[in-house]
Amino acid sequence: MQATIKAKREVAVDTLRVEFHVENRPEFKPGQFINLAIPKLKHHDERGNSRFFSIVNPPYEEGITITTRLTGSGFKRTLQEMGIGDRVEIAAIMGSFMLPTDNAVPIVMIAGGIGITPFMSMIKHVLHEKTKHTITLIYSNRNKESAAYLDELQLLSAQNPKFELIATMTKDEAWLGVKGFVDSDFIRQHISDHKNKLFMVVGTPIMMEAVKASLEQLNIAKNNIMTEGFSGY
Repeated sequence: MQATIKAKREVAVDTLRVEFHVENRPEFKPGQFINLAIPKLKHHDERGNSRFFSIVNPPYEEGITITTRLTGSGFKRTLQEMGIGDRVEIAAIMGSFMLPTDNAVPIVMIAGGIGITPFMSMIKHVLHEKTKHTITLIYSNRNKESAAYLDELQLLSAQNPKFELIATMTKDEAWLGVKGFVDSDFIRQHISDHKNKLFMVVGTPIMMEAVKASLEQLNIAKNNIMTEGFSGY
């Protein structure tokens, strides 16, 4: 399907949010992703002219929005330089990393960096639709400047008792909040009754595997761990 760029803005250091207008946009579920292609790259990219991106906006909002780290690749440089009204192709909406249908089980979302993107769609959907899900988000970044949507998440958490935000920074001396990597000790300290919760983990493969190993150390059942790895960006 064809889409056109509607708006662009930086939401963290080297992190670009792009909103697309899509005629007759098909329905999607929070947590799903798209295959986005730029018809003609301005800069050569060995990986080609398409990438996968999680959908950041919830289904009740118009269009499709993505957020991505600017890595300097030919694809990302082209996307960064494109203007309002420029066209792209969205090949498909896909993915099975979605909210559980059983809303009685408390959810712990663990996002590393840009891994926040599918969770933004889920959290805003849950709060807008007033479902019975309860969510704790552990959001890990190097520093506050690299934490996309942190201000918005802090506001949503303050306004909604069913959504708790635990923002942790791993390399930010000025940060006055929680610090440290998300390991078994971190989870034990911040998540009560952790054996009876569903854990959803999104980040780089290295981060995701480390968190998964920590959850297994805490004897979290494998069917209570869902993962979505981001590679290559």
